[in-house]
Amino acid sequence: MNNSERYLFYGAENAEVYALEHIYAGIETPYDLYNVLKGVWCYETCSTRMKYWWTPEKQMMGHCNVTSLLIQDIFGGEIWGVQRSKKSYHTFNVVDGHIFDLTSEQFTESNAPDYSKAVQIEREYLLRKDEIKGRYELLKKNLEKACK
Repeated sequence: MNNSERYLFYGAENAEVYALEHIYAGIETPYDLYNVLKGVWCYETCSTRMKYWWTPEKQMMGHCNVTSLLIQDIFGGEIWGVQRSKKSYHTFNVVDGHIFDLTSEQFTESNAPDYSKAVQIEREYLLRKDEIKGRYELLKKNLEKACK
């Protein structure tokens, strides 16, 4: 069974990249990170505006920005985003030409982002918002605990 059959996130078949920074024990690929994040994403790390829709079954709901930042920490690459509303972007990662979105399972087929309309998002743009920065720091802390 290959990764595109085992994982359902967008770009699973393209997520064949390896950690540049070995910050977290056992995290060598996006697949490793996804496996651990499934036990780490939580209500507290969910975007404030998305908390209403967050459930344990849709645990990646509201986690795109903080997950994209974390992926960039570990694997490098760029953060890209698809505009969802006037002020909102759904973010994902591009690393060495490999496009993947670990939080894409929060969408149904009818409301999935159109990745072809994405623009690059600067890390600093996301981190200038205290709400995102706080959730990102908490997610990193929770991931560190999970990887010990």
